Amino acid sequence: MLRQFFVFLLSNVKHKLIILTTLILVFVIAIIETFIYLVAIPREAHYAVEYNRQEVLAISERLEDTVSLYNLLTSALTMDSEVQQTLKTGYSNGMEEILQNFKLERIVSLKNIISPDKFLNVFIYDTTKLRYRMNLSNDFDTTFLKLNKGIYNAEGGIVWKAENGNMYIHRAIRDVGSLKVIGYITLMVESKYLKSRIQTATNRYTYVYDESEQPVVQNLPDIKANSFYILDQSKRIKKGVPTDITLPSSEHMLLTTYKSNSLWRVSSLVSIQELTQSTRDIGYHIIEIGLAGILLGILFIWISSSFLFRPLKDLIHAMNRFEQDNFSLRVDIKRRDEFGFVGRSFNKMMDKINYLVSEVYQKEISQKEAEYKALKAQINPHFLYNTLETIRLLSSFGNNADAEKATVALARLLKTSIDKKKDIITVREELDIIRSYLTIQNMRFQDKVEVSVTIDESMMDHTLPRFILQPIIENAFQHGLENKLGEGRLYINGFLLENALKFQVIDDGVGMSEKMLQSLLSEDRISESDKSGTGNGILNVQKRIRLLCGESYGLTVNSSPNFGTIVDILLPRGT
Repeated sequence: MLRQFFVFLLSNVKHKLIILTTLILVFVIAIIETFIYLVAIPREAHYAVEYNRQEVLAISERLEDTVSLYNLLTSALTMDSEVQQTLKTGYSNGMEEILQNFKLERIVSLKNIISPDKFLNVFIYDTTKLRYRMNLSNDFDTTFLKLNKGIYNAEGGIVWKAENGNMYIHRAIRDVGSLKVIGYITLMVESKYLKSRIQTATNRYTYVYDESEQPVVQNLPDIKANSFYILDQSKRIKKGVPTDITLPSSEHMLLTTYKSNSLWRVSSLVSIQELTQSTRDIGYHIIEIGLAGILLGILFIWISSSFLFRPLKDLIHAMNRFEQDNFSLRVDIKRRDEFGFVGRSFNKMMDKINYLVSEVYQKEISQKEAEYKALKAQINPHFLYNTLETIRLLSSFGNNADAEKATVALARLLKTSIDKKKDIITVREELDIIRSYLTIQNMRFQDKVEVSVTIDESMMDHTLPRFILQPIIENAFQHGLENKLGEGRLYINGFLLENALKFQVIDDGVGMSEKMLQSLLSEDRISESDKSGTGNGILNVQKRIRLLCGESYGLTVNSSPNFGTIVDILLPRGT
């Protein structure tokens, strides 16, 4: 079944063209896909990794700017002269406390205006208690209403803390002159501002750690790995070098970490699959486009080839009709391409074939007819001469009755021979001719020759050329039995074969030598006996049969000196 399918595909030029086009499209798409997966995707991955590194660096720089800005704002509050003077002088009565709070509120409000993100709550302490509180949000830890010196850096450094979802900035206030701690300040800012500073458009997980390696903020929920695991992995890799790590959840991520001048660390993770997803999507799209292109290409080739090979179909149709001997057929191909050239050549060929059929072939038929008539003309005078000689001999011996019978038989033979309407007769009619001839020969030879005629009755109505057997029988009498001493025998047999008629003329006459036998059916015979006519009847019959029936039919002669001659005649059935 598969072999038949391939034979069907390859038996048509149109199918071959479609297969070739499909293979070319598949080959081109395969090359493109190979290039994408071997070159484009690794290159895109490299660009993605580099972009990732630059993006994490930008996050780190933005965070550094934010931290620096908050540090400056905090420094501006703690080093403000009015704030320091208020904390150093204290108050003795309620009025002074109100005035000092009003002063602190004015200073804080001014600083809050220029803050990148508004302070939600501000707590200012002296060395013992809370001196001022600005509440812009009720979302704060109430423990800050009491002073807790343990959360501050005694040397005046800034401490960032993320507690209960809020972001706090703690700093001790030191006297500008003596550097003694004169108070403390705590600022509460919105954590979403910091998150916005580290948030990017990609699905990136970013963790921020302060200088004490405590987690400060992260932009997305945990990814099956806590912040301390990410910190541990970040400390193992080089700064600014994206590194492939495997999370406990077996996810492959690209980890990049930076540590800023303020010693804050930014660790960012992004899925490796996500980094190259766009390139893979392009590859998938190319495959889809390629498959669609193949289908469209096949459809286009199918439609265009139907138009392109239409002249070829016309030529094939014309050749099929030509095989049915339709020589008047022409094709109408008006195109100027190769098919048009073939079509015009086909029409010219048909014109030449018509000429050959109408002129040359007809001339050849006429020539064969002329040759055939000439052969018949050769037979008739020779037979007439032999018959008249027989009648003369009978008359000379006074046998007038037999001479009359011979004359009647001769008249019947002459009537048959001059009949121009019947060149093809039945076996039965040919036997009538032979009987007339045998009547004459029996009178001539005075029953010296015993004749036996055995013809298959089933072949009596089959046809054959006229005067085929009579010249062979005449040759047997004249050149085989006439010169024999004593009585002779002649056998005339007929057999109906599957595809042919076969006759045998057998005599036990003087026979022929090997040399004479070889030259019997040759047109180049040069012996004196040939010149005098010996065997001419056999040669004429052979030429007639070959002209009318073809080279596969004719005579076969076997002879031995003093033993006789056998002549086989093979004719087609129904000739």
